[in-house]
Amino acid sequence: MATTPPTLPTRTNPDRIRALREATGLSQDALAEKANVARMTLSKLERQSCDRVDHFVLQRLARELGADDLNDLLETA
Repeated sequence: MATTPPTLPTRTNPDRIRALREATGLSQDALAEKANVARMTLSKLERQSCDRVDHFVLQRLARELGADDLNDLLETA
């Protein structure tokens, strides 16, 4: 039986996501393609903090951005 991936219980950090992307030298289009994420989703994640993001989307972004783990993309308390 397939299970639905959980949404994360905390909010994303748009400034951190954008900074990591810029540090890689990738455009939004290039990162979205590499991570298999819609560019509009990435754009939204860079503009505003989101509390309902598919876990697998953040995993793919973290991998392509060279982040140590998903916490690198999330707001700290």
